[in-house]
This record gives sequence, C-alpha cells and structure tokens, in this order.
Amino acid sequence: MKRNLFSLFLILVLLLTGLTACQPEENTVTFSGDSIAVQGKGATAEGSNLKIHQAGTYVLSGTLNDGQITVETAGNVTLILAGVMLNCAHSAPIYVKQADLVTFVLKEGTENTVTDGDQYTYPDGQTEPDAAIFSECDLIFTGTGTLTVNANHAQGIMTKDDLTFESGTYTIRAATHGIKGKDRLYVNGGVFQITATVDGMKATNVKDSDKGKVELRGGSIDIVCGDDGISAVTKILITGGTLNINTRNNGLKSENLIDIQSGQVTIKTDDKGLVCQTKTGSDQAKVTVNGVSVTFQ
Repeated sequence: MKRNLFSLFLILVLLLTGLTACQPEENTVTFSGDSIAVQGKGATAEGSNLKIHQAGTYVLSGTLNDGQITVETAGNVTLILAGVMLNCAHSAPIYVKQADLVTFVLKEGTENTVTDGDQYTYPDGQTEPDAAIFSECDLIFTGTGTLTVNANHAQGIMTKDDLTFESGTYTIRAATHGIKGKDRLYVNGGVFQITATVDGMKATNVKDSDKGKVELRGGSIDIVCGDDGISAVTKILITGGTLNINTRNNGLKSENLIDIQSGQVTIKTDDKGLVCQTKTGSDQAKVTVNGVSVTFQ
C-alpha cells in the first residue's frame, strides 16, 4: 500500500514538473532613462536599443528616453506592456522586422505610452518604418490596460499584414493615418480615441480580393480626422459596437462594399457619409449622417 502511494506521489511530482517545464519563460525588461536591464534570455540591450531575437514573452516596464525596440526572430513574440513609456526621436519606438505573430498585452491597471519624433532618419533608399508602432507581420492587441500613441512623424500603428484589436483602451494621435492594417484590420473590442490628420483607420491591400478590408465587430471607436474616417479597398463590415466619426471628408469609404449589419454608426462630415460601389445593411444597424438616418433598402 505504501509503495502504491509513493508511486502515485512520484507520478504527480513528475507531472507537475513537466507542466512547469512547459510553461513559457518570461523575460523581464526594465527601462531606466538611457539604460536597459534585461533578465532572461532572448533579448539583448545595445545602449538604449533593445533587440529581441528569440520567440517568447517579454514584460516591459519603465521609461526609455530615446531608443528603440526591434523584434527580429522566427516564431511568436508576446510583449506585455506593464507601465512603459517609450520615446524615440529619430525612428519608430517599436519596429517589428520579422516574426510570425506579435501580441501586445496591456497589463491590467497600467498606462503605457509610445512617442516618436517628427523627423525619422533612414538609410539611403529606405522609407520605412513610418509609424510609431510598425510591423512587417501580424499584430494582436489585447489586455485591459491603456496605450497612448503619439505619432508625430506619420502613422500611429501600422502593419503590412493583419492587425487585430481584442480589448484595451487606446488614444492615438497621428500626423497622418491613425491605424492601418494593410491586409486586414479587425476590431473585436476595445475603446478608441483616434485623432488623425489624414485617415482614422484603413486597409490598403489591392492585390487580393480577400484583403484590404476593415471589420468592426465590437468596441467603442471615436475618430476625428481630416480625410476618411475609415477607408478600405474591398470591404468595410460592421457587425457591432459603436462608431463615431467627425471628419472634413468622407465618413466610410470603400472601393467596393460597405456592409453594416448591426451596431451604431454616427457620422458628422463636410462631405459624404458613405462612399462605395455597393451598400448593404439591416434594420438592426443604426446609422446617421449629419443627423439623418441612413436606410438600407
């Protein structure tokens, strides 16, 4: 009997040990003005620049006066923003050069800020990055904290692939476009305050009929902009949430389809509310342009 109990105990220990070994290792990065302290592996500090070169999870906190985070690795990277203030005067404070997927987690109860300068310095012949948070791969934003992006040079958040927002609170101030998911932009939840000189949100891929689209499935979005509130190539689909746009140009603009099935959309514009080839929707959607209800007949 004692031998059986000991065997069961040993099995439990081995199982727990195995589970612990399978847990992803967190790397801790603390910014202190012009210096960076890294605990763990997968990232190195070079002066005021942090280079992430292995897949994994990285917890970021503190203030970086003038530097950059670059991600260049295979696999998935998770960046937990746990009260961080990132500043870079000459380039993108966060530059994802390579990864399969980067997930930003806004830690509960924290305020996070990313600020760039109004002039970037580029190597000869290059024009990128051109956003305060710039990525070559898919991005996901989640968590319950807050993120403020002060994009003084050009765009606020931009990726060349898919960009998804699951939750969080965002304040975006952009010299050009607020948020761009070149291939696809999905908003499933979150609270957004976007101020942009050009477009508020957009998707621009023209090479694939399944790309170049914006889908709003939930959340609360307020956009004040100088050009289009939301711009897409193939489709703007709204199935939930609240959207308020105040613009001097078009409210929603798609080169093909605007489909509003549900949610509440309020547009105040000096130009047109909805610009597209095809407009569809349902009576579950509440859409007004300059106080006039839009019907889908």
